[in-house]
Amino acid sequence: MIPVRLTAGFRLMQAAAGSPRRFRIDAYSGGKLRVKSFALPVVVDLSKLEAGHVQILLNHEETTDATVGMADAIDNNGRELALSGPITGTSPRVQGVVRAFDNGQRWEASIGCLIHETRDIHPGQTVYVNRQQQSGPFTLATRSTLVETSVLPLGADRGGTSVNLAAAAAITKGSAMSFEQWCEQMGIDPSKLTPKAKDALMQAFSAEQAPASDAPATAAASALVDLRAVLAADVGRVASIKAIAADHPKILQAAITNSWTPEQTENHVLKAASIHAPNSRFRSGVIGMDQATVITASLALTAGCRPEVLAKDAAFGERVVDAATTLEFRGASVHRLLRAAYESAGVTPPSGVVGDSYIRGAFECSRSLRASVGITTMSLPGILSNVANKLLLSAFESVPATWQNIAAVSDVPNFKEAKRYRLTTGHQFDEIPPGGEIKHITMDEEEYTNKAKTYGCIVGLTRQDIVNDDLGAFSTLLRDMVRGGMMSLEKAFYKLLLQTVAAGTFFTTGRGNYIEGAGTVLSITSLTQALATFSMMVDDRGDPLLMVPEVLLVPPALKNAAKLLTRDTSVIAVGVGGSAATVTDGNPHAGDYRPVTSPWLSNEQLTGYTATGWLLAAPPQGGAGLMEVCYLNGQKTPITEEGELDFNRLGVAMRAYWDYGVSMADYRFGLWSKGAA
Repeated sequence: MIPVRLTAGFRLMQAAAGSPRRFRIDAYSGGKLRVKSFALPVVVDLSKLEAGHVQILLNHEETTDATVGMADAIDNNGRELALSGPITGTSPRVQGVVRAFDNGQRWEASIGCLIHETRDIHPGQTVYVNRQQQSGPFTLATRSTLVETSVLPLGADRGGTSVNLAAAAAITKGSAMSFEQWCEQMGIDPSKLTPKAKDALMQAFSAEQAPASDAPATAAASALVDLRAVLAADVGRVASIKAIAADHPKILQAAITNSWTPEQTENHVLKAASIHAPNSRFRSGVIGMDQATVITASLALTAGCRPEVLAKDAAFGERVVDAATTLEFRGASVHRLLRAAYESAGVTPPSGVVGDSYIRGAFECSRSLRASVGITTMSLPGILSNVANKLLLSAFESVPATWQNIAAVSDVPNFKEAKRYRLTTGHQFDEIPPGGEIKHITMDEEEYTNKAKTYGCIVGLTRQDIVNDDLGAFSTLLRDMVRGGMMSLEKAFYKLLLQTVAAGTFFTTGRGNYIEGAGTVLSITSLTQALATFSMMVDDRGDPLLMVPEVLLVPPALKNAAKLLTRDTSVIAVGVGGSAATVTDGNPHAGDYRPVTSPWLSNEQLTGYTATGWLLAAPPQGGAGLMEVCYLNGQKTPITEEGELDFNRLGVAMRAYWDYGVSMADYRFGLWSKGAA
């Protein structure tokens, strides 16, 4: 998961009598953002942004005195994001921000997100996201979580956002308070002031408490100068601490809260690095290579993923695959992964057999690593999820599919119905008369729709699998799941095809893409008739389509007949002596078509199943075809997402899902033969 901070506007609103003050943050307008940790601009997909209890903090500090309040309203309309809620913080620091706002200070806000998944949009590529077309190059955050929002003087855009501040009640004056209380309201600790600064602040305090006519202007001005010097020094201290402890949020929080010097902060950072760094990289082999990445590759290889698949993966590459096969990492197991979690956390693994306490301890180490250092590659659910995805891809590529022979493939940006139009003009160059205009190629009213739906299941590594050190059960489950996913698409494809044939409205004699009768039983004669009928189909201008069918789709009962009709032509010798000659066996279709057999055509589960019907089809071309399969955002394979560590099951559960849809498309790409009277 990748944390991202986005700059936004922050404003306070007038509160009703007896109610707390409220804030509003116009967080995100749905466009491209410049984020420090990304090479490309980032677009956060608002339709996939999750948000729970969003705290409002000061300067991203997770402390009680830096808590401003909590958002009670999150307005995400799919295009823009806004937050609002009450100001519940009562600490001097929070009240100082409110008073500064009432005095005209312009504040900004920084939105903190965790990005779980991304997809790069390349130059020239355009996607529809956040209700707008956006062109690459940029990184699309396809799944993220809003975790907090902070108030600060200047956001990541360096003042690029303007903040409109609403009117507010005036600060109460004249109330009896001590000098210490006055300093606390200013967010200053009087015990840490230099004598000169304390004297200056005492003068400012006296001037504010006294009537206006009795306050010497020079004393107040001098006090303010020294006050600014004190605040400037503290701002510089905090800036130095943030630069030193940027990758250590807990140390950063403690340093700011306890007024550590930059030197003290650096010592704590070096101490933390000495605990974690030696175990996060190779102690042998290739220096600088991440241990978790190598273990992930080794686990995937052990579970059955092909080395060439990992070597081509940008997240691994040949060097990582080579390292995964060294003596130190070869044949990684579940127990090796648990031990690595202990080592990366600086904890000595318990001796003895792997039992419940050993498993629970490894989970605790994985969780503590994420909590202490933020982003970490040594995450048990993260590594297992990566292994699962590699196994899914490897298994997916090994499962045959027949629908790809006759269906076009497209992408859809959401789960709404997507309209498609058939191009029915003749695509012909017309003669242009002198002074005439060139005609446009237009679309007519022939259209069809497609819609992606979600199919999924839960997969996991159970306590028994971990104790048994059994990756085989995990990989077998994943391969079965992939096969189930592929079969679900194959079944949906043929279910729709057979229903369409039975309905009698897509394949018709009027359209010239349907034949029936005793003479349509699969044979040389019926195939000749089908080709002639197919060739007679025309566009809306009456011009021939000139499409050549290449696929002969049949049920298992016609498999041998289809092979005989499409195999190479035989040569027969006739006559003897001077009359010797050769003739063909009379099969004019040899080599013209690719036979494809699917048992789904005759499966009794499907309405309209047949043992005699067959299809002659042209392959998909130019994004068009007889049928269409669409994928959500171009994701053509199932994916897995890591789940939380489950202490009750002492295992890891992950969800696997796939978003796709199937539809009939252009009837001109295929001809159906009933194959019977």
